[in-house]
Amino acid sequence: VYAYIQPNGSWCWSNSGVIVNKLSKESILVDTLTDERLTNLMLSDMKPILDKAPLKTLVHTHGDIDHVYGNGAVANLVDSIVISKSGAPTMLEKLPNPKLYSFVTSLAQHIWYLVGNVNNITLSPGFVQTLNSLNPRVKEPLVAILGFFRATLWFQPFAFSKVTWNAQTWAHLMRTFEGSEQVQLGDETVELLQTKPSHSYGDAVVLVRSARVVFTGDLLLGGSSPIMWHGPVQNMLESLDFLLALPVDYYIPGHGPVFKADFVRLQREYWVYVQATAAKCLEDSLDSDACGLKALNGLPPKFHAWGDRERMLTNIWVELNQLATQGQFKVSVANKLKQLGKMGGYVVKQELARQR
Repeated sequence: VYAYIQPNGSWCWSNSGVIVNKLSKESILVDTLTDERLTNLMLSDMKPILDKAPLKTLVHTHGDIDHVYGNGAVANLVDSIVISKSGAPTMLEKLPNPKLYSFVTSLAQHIWYLVGNVNNITLSPGFVQTLNSLNPRVKEPLVAILGFFRATLWFQPFAFSKVTWNAQTWAHLMRTFEGSEQVQLGDETVELLQTKPSHSYGDAVVLVRSARVVFTGDLLLGGSSPIMWHGPVQNMLESLDFLLALPVDYYIPGHGPVFKADFVRLQREYWVYVQATAAKCLEDSLDSDACGLKALNGLPPKFHAWGDRERMLTNIWVELNQLATQGQFKVSVANKLKQLGKMGGYVVKQELARQR
């Protein structure tokens, strides 16, 4: 089993990996990357392996863009593409056109040239001074707009304009499963195991028992704070408990470095904190914005080293909505865009406070 780890682990810097049977000379790829340029670089790095054991199957842990937009680079190399039945609609119907990402990131870059530094995504001191001098009724809407574009710039490193993957074009290769699925790789059995909706509506893990390794998808994120777009937190906790019960020594996360069980337990503690904070906010009738700030301000120090701390705002928002709807809440694309804006807005406000 080979893990392909991208540095940073932040927005869209996702992982992949390949499972090889040297006897049958074939392999399985677990997820692709955010665009075809990165995926092709990965395939080039894997060439010494894949020349001896060509790809047979592509399996997906879930259907988000940073795990499927590179599919165009491998769709003609595999016999089948496998994803959970609940994850398939995201890939087939709900992924935004990659050209939209390309347009919005380009627009954000042009706007940011006017107000700061695009390379390190900071605001210029002069613009900060002007913004801080404005009446709050004028300042707040501007910060909200800047927040959306600030969040959009998280995606600027990726070549969305060159993504050719269209799920409908390769739908004939796709097959889905519910619960579990066994994929044969010569005499090796690779297990696809569906978990409760947690990070996304269609989470699954890829277990290689013989190597004592599991690919977790975005149930685990390293180097950056975790995020859930479905939830509730109770589902996430049960999914992490499921991971801890597997007969494995190593966890290959959707983002960040390979981990052992101690990190799974630490991430579980993060979600316990999210769950307890959201429950207290519900009791105190705090809205999601106020509750998110409360959770960030009270974040235990052991989580401070993780990047993208602002994701807490979305985690609290999802949890409160799930509690209010008894677990029936579904996050739309419009919801995601709004939450990205709120997370970006938090980052902008933090910078304004630092430069005040």
